[in-house]
Amino acid sequence: MRCFGPESDPAFVGTVVVLLLFALMFVLGLLFNFYKIARFNREVYPRLHSDWAHTFMCRRCGKYSLIRP
Repeated sequence: MRCFGPESDPAFVGTVVVLLLFALMFVLGLLFNFYKIARFNREVYPRLHSDWAHTFMCRRCGKYSLIRP
């Protein structure tokens, strides 16, 4: 007697494997993006914010200049 069910169908097993690989790739991509965002917030943003905080705009001519103490 032949058993019918998801365990006996090779196409079902292949589909599950493909879906699990897609899920794994999605999670790895998500972790990589979180790493890039954390690196930007840790290394790049403080420098940009410091430059912005120390920038002076002349109201007469409209030029910007970076003033460091």
